Amino acid sequence: SSSSWITKTTSITGKWREMYFKLRRFHSKYGHSNVPPSYTQDPALAKWVQRQRAQYKKHHISTSSSTEHDRPKRKRTSSLLTSERIEALQSLDFSFLP
Repeated sequence: SSSSWITKTTSITGKWREMYFKLRRFHSKYGHSNVPPSYTQDPALAKWVQRQRAQYKKHHISTSSSTEHDRPKRKRTSSLLTSERIEALQSLDFSFLP
């Protein structure tokens, strides 16, 4: 199964895992993972998808190759979206761009 690796990871747990499986069911039903922001059947899933995109942007910024002194003087942003979670979303053809 394509999700068998989820059982051996630690970052695919709790609420994130629950929402991921909701997205998986959405993907199975509609053939894509682009949950619209106005998805009335499950507004929580729509919000979660938007959060994943925002977290992906943070993840991309925090893992960029620029050096610390090249960054603007601001608080460093960190992402809750781990590489494992990104891989899980990509397995559903998730688009990180809105």
